[in-house]
Amino acid sequence: MVFDFFYNTMQCSSDVADLLSRILTYDEHIPTGSRISMPLAYIANKRMFDEIEDAAMRVGAKMTIYVDDLTFSGVMLHKDFVKTLEMIAKKHGHRIHPSKTRFYSENAIKLITGAAIGEDRIFPRNRHLKALKEDLQIWINSPQKDRKLINKILGRLTFIGSIDPRYKDKARTFRNVAIK
Repeated sequence: MVFDFFYNTMQCSSDVADLLSRILTYDEHIPTGSRISMPLAYIANKRMFDEIEDAAMRVGAKMTIYVDDLTFSGVMLHKDFVKTLEMIAKKHGHRIHPSKTRFYSENAIKLITGAAIGEDRIFPRNRHLKALKEDLQIWINSPQKDRKLINKILGRLTFIGSIDPRYKDKARTFRNVAIK
C-alpha cells in the first residue's frame, strides 16, 4: 500500500516508489510508534478512506478518522452499513474487527480512541484517569523519584491534556514539582 501510494498517487517511478516504501517501512509494515506511522498510514490508505466516506455520506452519516479508527455519526446507521464497510476494507486488503464495532444510542456516552463523547462535550476515558491516579499514588509513596515513572506520568498528563486542557496546567505543575 505504501508502494502503491508513491507509485500511483504520487506518480513516482517504480524504483523510487520501491526505495521510499522500503525506507519508510519495517518488514513491509508501517512502523508503529514512529513519527511517520500516522501520516503514512493515512496517506497509504487514503483511497480506501475516501471510498468509505462516500459510503457514509450516501447513508447520511459523518465519518471521523483518527489514524485507523473510524467513527460514524448519523441517525440511519444500521448493521448493513457495517457490511458495506467490511466489503470496502476487504477490497483494500484490510478487515473490520468485529470486537471494535459498536453502535450507540443517541444519548449514550460514546467511547472512541482515548476519549468519551457525551453531553455535547469530549472528555478523557475513566480508564486513563484511573491509570494516572494509580501512577501518581506510586510516585507520591515512593522515596526514590524514578525518572521513568515521572516520564510515564507526564505522558499520561499530556495525553489527557490533549482531550481536557485543564490537564496541560497539571502537567506543567507536576513537571515543576517532580523535576528539581
